Amino acid sequence: MLTRDNVAGRAFAFLTFYYSAKMSATLKELTENAYYDIMFVDHLMLFNAINCHIRKVLEVRDAVVNSYYQLFRQETKILPKALLLLRCQQLKHLYLPKYKLFDLCIVPAAEDRSIIQSELPGLRVQVVPYGVDTEYFKPIQCEEDHPSVVFVGDMSYLHNVVAVTHFVKKILPIIREAFRDIRMYIVGRDPANEVLHLASDNSIIVTGYVKDVRQYLAMASVVVIPMVTVAGIKTKLLEAMAMGKPVVSTSIGVRGVEAKPDEDVFIRNDPQRFAQAVIWLLSDPALRKRIGTNARKTVESMYTWEETTKKLDLILKGMCQR
Repeated sequence: MLTRDNVAGRAFAFLTFYYSAKMSATLKELTENAYYDIMFVDHLMLFNAINCHIRKVLEVRDAVVNSYYQLFRQETKILPKALLLLRCQQLKHLYLPKYKLFDLCIVPAAEDRSIIQSELPGLRVQVVPYGVDTEYFKPIQCEEDHPSVVFVGDMSYLHNVVAVTHFVKKILPIIREAFRDIRMYIVGRDPANEVLHLASDNSIIVTGYVKDVRQYLAMASVVVIPMVTVAGIKTKLLEAMAMGKPVVSTSIGVRGVEAKPDEDVFIRNDPQRFAQAVIWLLSDPALRKRIGTNARKTVESMYTWEETTKKLDLILKGMCQR
């Protein structure tokens, strides 16, 4: 588990952390003895097996150097800050140059393309947004735990740890002025120590891993995405919108998603204004319903798996015709 207190645990390990000699040998055998049009790589840790004649496409989940630099800027403790800076330099000089081994990089957001191309001019980068399974994530009728908010995500992930800590310290106290009995659900696997400590407040429930996040999304009055550091597209946003839930997010939390402000989702960066948007939604069932309905329609029109895979399919077919 990677938290701000053990960044050093992977500071030098990222080149070998995912390495498997057996996997490497298998890939080598496959690429030497069979013909493929394209090798699609969804993790750069496989770079040791991509030196072959096949066209290669890399899926890049975010502009990773910028992602860690955001964490570096947020950190205040000297040692974790120094380790994060070291990680940024490691990624910039050892990780990022390996993108050039690929014929094409695919990113989920235009912002990531701009950042990566500023570091590697001339690199071919195309945008394919994430999608969501709208048959699985759909509105569910259940009894609402009102008033409540929910945050969903991998709770060992540094960006999520920073986000919920920020929410509890800066935003939740303002909401409590209007709703003294507000409850917060933090749902996701492997909660870091910083997150577990938040549960010392009896109104904050840290669930850890759950088999099905939909029950928590359906039950909560409002979904909050208080991201303060940049890292990719938030599938948590698409899942909440697909379930017809009202969402309050920072602008970072909605990056790469064409959600209409104050129609599909409330977008607020200032803690006071973020809290006020949550209070408005908690106070108005009709508003929660309207925002959630609009959000579902937007996902259905733009972010289904069918729509996003069409874009990827066209790109890959285009590469085969070159």
